[in-house]
Amino acid sequence: MLSFRVRYLLGRVAAADVSRGSEKDRGEWPPHPDRLFSALVQAWADLGRPDRERRFLERLASAPPPHVHAKRAAADVGRVSFVPVPDSWKPYYRDPNSKQDKAFSVMGAMRIGRDRKERRFVSQAVELELSEPHATVAWLRPLDVEAWTSEDQECAASLSRLVGYLGHSSSLVALDVSSQISAPALVPDDNGTTLLRVPYEGRLTHLEHAFKAGRRPPTSSWQPYGQPAAEAPAGPRPPWRDMVVLRLVGGPHRLPLVTSQRSTRRLRETLNDIFRAPPFSQEPPEIVSGRAISDGAKTTAPHVAFVPLPDVDHPFASGHLLGVALLLPEVLKGEERRTVLRAIQQLTMLDLGTLGRWELERQTLETPLHGLLPGTWTRSSKFWTTVTPISFDMDPGDPLGEVAKLGVARACERLGLSAPSDIQLSVTPFIAGSDHAREFTLFRSTASAPRRRHIHARLVFAEPVSGPLVIGAGRYLGYGLCRPTSGGAA
Repeated sequence: MLSFRVRYLLGRVAAADVSRGSEKDRGEWPPHPDRLFSALVQAWADLGRPDRERRFLERLASAPPPHVHAKRAAADVGRVSFVPVPDSWKPYYRDPNSKQDKAFSVMGAMRIGRDRKERRFVSQAVELELSEPHATVAWLRPLDVEAWTSEDQECAASLSRLVGYLGHSSSLVALDVSSQISAPALVPDDNGTTLLRVPYEGRLTHLEHAFKAGRRPPTSSWQPYGQPAAEAPAGPRPPWRDMVVLRLVGGPHRLPLVTSQRSTRRLRETLNDIFRAPPFSQEPPEIVSGRAISDGAKTTAPHVAFVPLPDVDHPFASGHLLGVALLLPEVLKGEERRTVLRAIQQLTMLDLGTLGRWELERQTLETPLHGLLPGTWTRSSKFWTTVTPISFDMDPGDPLGEVAKLGVARACERLGLSAPSDIQLSVTPFIAGSDHAREFTLFRSTASAPRRRHIHARLVFAEPVSGPLVIGAGRYLGYGLCRPTSGGAA
């Protein structure tokens, strides 16, 4: 294993997320392997482009994608600076509004024009503790042999010593080489939910050509990453496999749980708009919108679900939304999955109109909030309790009667699960922090569709079921969201 350990000397990470184009309004964390590779290429050029190090960089680029470990970084902080441009010796400038020449202000005894350009710099804070690396990027082995040679280790060490920053020049780093990586780490996984840029065979040549042509280098390959695979849980499971968690940051106030339907609808609309805008410039795929591209008909196949993640299930739970999540169906694979993940990377803001605007912060390796951990919602259990009420597919008449229980059982069977062995229904929540069923807006799939009644439920299955679990007619917009609980009394 060949590990590059990164320490940020000032406790700040100044590196923009390139998936946002020229906006530079979101930081990149963890550092992408291709950013590190590009820094090593710069060090190689500063060293005089020796042949031995060149061969090492070519082998590094062609190696399988590396593993990545990173500590938690704070939320993005964007500051606007006005950067002076070089002096203009012309005493006049063209006003863009009036289209007339206007004189520059006098600087001392001379008329020198000095304009100022607005620049945005995004940075993130990491713990200023230099005894342990903030991030580690580890290539397990080269493509052609079983292990890295001592010469490779020497080349890596000599290049690492010349790397002074990653990203913006204010993001000072100390880089060293090791043969270990901490756990848990992000690992290459075609079914993962985190996209990182990785080098590829021929990347060094492409960087050289871009430098000689005086242009920015092309974006590298995007590789999905995920947590190390655990043993697959036995027994039935819903059609969703992974959660992409987005934390709500800022905003004028806390969002109550009863606004969840409005929040998830707006989140889906925002993602659909991202697909319609460049660089995608297409109608949102059926697996995202839930509608066929050809005629707009509602699909019956599993697709992406948008759910709220509230503060619930503890004695001091307030029920406000900690964040939102996108549940990716198991059938989403390959290039289509990469495209959807690239679009999800563009989700930076949740605009709820009169309710306010919230920034969306991607949660990756770790979070201090238990309610935003995917394992909180996906762990295997026999006991599941609704956080948002289940919307009935058909009106049962009495929402607490046997017909209603039968409707809930059939909703579970539509997900490929066995019918629960025990079903308890109530208009009041079974879990701390949730709200009375009457406080939630009745679900309707479209503006012209009828409103559907709903109810809280506590489900007991004969065998453990793995999440995420969302049941009922409103499941794709977060109604019927369930949380695994203990087997004690509600």
